[in-house]
Amino acid sequence: MQTKKQHHEISAALLAGTLPGASIDAAQERKWYEEHEEKKSKDALLAKKQYESGRESRRRSNRYDSDAAAEYLGYSPATLRNSRSSGTLAGVQAPAFIKIGLRAFYQQATLDAWLEQFAEKTCATGDAA
Repeated sequence: MQTKKQHHEISAALLAGTLPGASIDAAQERKWYEEHEEKKSKDALLAKKQYESGRESRRRSNRYDSDAAAEYLGYSPATLRNSRSSGTLAGVQAPAFIKIGLRAFYQQATLDAWLEQFAEKTCATGDAA
């Protein structure tokens, strides 16, 4: 089996036409090399596209890990972590979470509902509350 260095040396010798008994001409080698590089580029782009689409599908799950949920709510991760054991956050019941293994996750709908309780209330009649 050839090492990568040996392969490059043989390829360079083939391209230069200095390899004794070489039956591949430089044009064929160049063409193969260009096609190979083009295929690698296409494969890399495809892999990147698949990775990005996977990230999008994970975002669409509307599930936040503890750090992302803390950022979404405007608290530090430590404060949210403490609220899971104390049961309270900002003086009210902490948002419900899902425990998977050692990690805690929050549904976006749960976080939105928790934030909604702090929405500014306005009086319909114009009376001050």
